[in-house]
Amino acid sequence: MLLLLIASSLFAQDELQIIRVDDIQILGNKKTQDAVILRELHITPPCDVELTDLEQIQNRLSNLFIFNRVQVGVLEVENRNILQIEVTETWYLYPVPILFLNDREWDRVSYGFKLTHYNFRGMNEKLNLGGWLGFNPSFFLSYRNPWFGGNSKFILGASFFGKRTFNRFADIAGEGFEDRQLGGSLTFGKRLTLQNSVQLSLGIRRIEFPDERVQYSVSGTETDIFPTAALTFSS
Repeated sequence: MLLLLIASSLFAQDELQIIRVDDIQILGNKKTQDAVILRELHITPPCDVELTDLEQIQNRLSNLFIFNRVQVGVLEVENRNILQIEVTETWYLYPVPILFLNDREWDRVSYGFKLTHYNFRGMNEKLNLGGWLGFNPSFFLSYRNPWFGGNSKFILGASFFGKRTFNRFADIAGEGFEDRQLGGSLTFGKRLTLQNSVQLSLGIRRIEFPDERVQYSVSGTETDIFPTAALTFSS
């Protein structure tokens, strides 16, 4: 129904019309904060809008992937035009069991659990944690905030992991052993526009070898440390 209202408000005899919007009303967001929706808009009432503006708003909110349905329309209420945004929220919390084979061998089974929250705190933040036991036991934790700092439009991400890994190279030589790994990364970025962003990611991985297997390390000691850095531009 809202789409029909848009068409009737903005089109007259196949000619594109401009309509004045006085205010915004958001409906249906039981968990998502209003700020998450408002910051995706490229307009600030009172202002004039066209059909293309409403289509862009609907597309941007749909592309957040936290709503099953987004409807945008302009309604006249007491001689004022209200931009009404109605959303239907998706399910945000996903528990997922983990079960897989390593090297396609049944004696190398890994089993565990992962929990992902796609709208943590109702701010479109993603929280991911889990791990598994069995072969190559591991755990991981990650967090991403696609927009914080208000008008500064910063991006923040962090991750941490730990695992024990069976060294396959040494296994071929008949001297298999496990190394221990810890690592993490930190990402900081900024939205340049609603479409473009730049991000810098810094990471580090620490690998610890048994005393009797230091010959397999790059440094020739019990510990190898590998830093990483990446600069990305997204549009």
